[in-house]
Amino acid sequence: MEYEEVENMNEKIAADLYVAATQYCTFVEHGAEFDKGQILDYMLKILPLLYIKGGLLNSGEADEVSACEQCVTEEEYEAVFLLLKSKLESEDYFDTYDIQLGETQSVSLCEHIADIYQDLKDFVLLYGKNTITARLSAAYLCNMRYACGWGKKILTVLPYLHMMLYKDESNEDMYF
Repeated sequence: MEYEEVENMNEKIAADLYVAATQYCTFVEHGAEFDKGQILDYMLKILPLLYIKGGLLNSGEADEVSACEQCVTEEEYEAVFLLLKSKLESEDYFDTYDIQLGETQSVSLCEHIADIYQDLKDFVLLYGKNTITARLSAAYLCNMRYACGWGKKILTVLPYLHMMLYKDESNEDMYF
């Protein structure tokens, strides 16, 4: 493949991730308008898409790492977290096995969703500046945070979301 074709493909992937991340962030910010079931259902549908788009992103290097600032303030993060907590409090904590640590840990669903929001909102705000430097920096930062942050958090919450949404439909006899 020619260098230009690869660059065009990377730009398309980043643009696709930008669209999906914008939808996710907008939904989370307007979470007060939805009930618990709608929030859980949406998360189970959008998070796999974000994970795939994030995994496809090939960011290369950022020319100006200083452009990779955190855009979401602590107050904005806290507002999102508290909104989620008010909607999902009864389902907030669950246990999961951490392969790296080799132990079971209690995890906050609301905190993970808010953390994913923070990383993706930073990407959306920086990518949306619509300059080459900002877009390269946004992709670079998003890729780094995907590897050690929001990508892993998506994988942590997906099994729990699936179990919560389909617990009434599970039937052990259906596979035999």
